[in-house]
Amino acid sequence: MNIDIKSIQEKAKSGDGLSTYILGRAYYSSELGLKTNYAKSFEYYSYGYKQLNDPRCEYGYAMFYFDDGESESEGVVEKDNEYANKLFAEAYPKLVELAKNGDMYSNFILGAYHNYGIGGIKKDFSIAIKYIQQSAILGHSGACYDMGKFYTEGRGVEKNLEEAKKYFEKASKLGNVRAKAYLEKE
Repeated sequence: MNIDIKSIQEKAKSGDGLSTYILGRAYYSSELGLKTNYAKSFEYYSYGYKQLNDPRCEYGYAMFYFDDGESESEGVVEKDNEYANKLFAEAYPKLVELAKNGDMYSNFILGAYHNYGIGGIKKDFSIAIKYIQQSAILGHSGACYDMGKFYTEGRGVEKNLEEAKKYFEKASKLGNVRAKAYLEKE
């Protein structure tokens, strides 16, 4: 998938919340050809949350404060789960509205809420997988990758390597580096 990163950067500079979120995520997860840079990711999320009031950015911003024991973004900010969960709770209803309108990123984020039980939301993987699957259907590369992993492991769905491969292939076509690596080692 050919993504015009310059166009996304220009849109973000012009105040587009979605583009700002996409860049924050790309710098966090090494997507769209960008290298991981947690400080830059936090900068985009902070701008999108504080200046643009984008709930996707608020979620990303909160994730930097959230200590899940797995975070790779150590050192950018001091962890504060109380503050993170306050932000998660604020963003949740806005994300639900965006998801209802077909926003694949919000669907993916809501999957995380239910997967991890953040922001006062009860941990429920069956709900999480519905959001993630919807996001995959809408074309979110990370959601496609996750669905591939779920089908490979039989997590929340019946184990089905054929279905997993379809999701990995879709994710790879969307530029997901992890899916491409998975398919190459297969």
